[in-house]
Amino acid sequence: MGPHSPLYAAPEQFANKKDLIDPRTDFFNLGIIALELYLGVHPFDPAFVGNQNSISENIMQNKYILETNTVKRDTAIASFAIKTLQTQPYQRFRNYNLLDTFITENLSL
Repeated sequence: MGPHSPLYAAPEQFANKKDLIDPRTDFFNLGIIALELYLGVHPFDPAFVGNQNSISENIMQNKYILETNTVKRDTAIASFAIKTLQTQPYQRFRNYNLLDTFITENLSL
């Protein structure tokens, strides 16, 4: 494995696929953090996902939650998470401008 923070790493970091690590990797990390801030729990936490895997295994298997018993699914947050938490980097926002446009159009207060 290459350098990463295990609770926030993208699949390509776990697999040490250095040729795939780029800004889209950071977008994956941002997706986890944003969803964790919204939900109040780590979205890949097995206690909430409902399995016996570790957070790392859930990240690799793309198993996460978009709501909890106390926090209901928000369409804009869910769309952001689904796009940023794609297992394959090519399925995420391609660059900062696209990410910024999405945030401006969908998540601005």
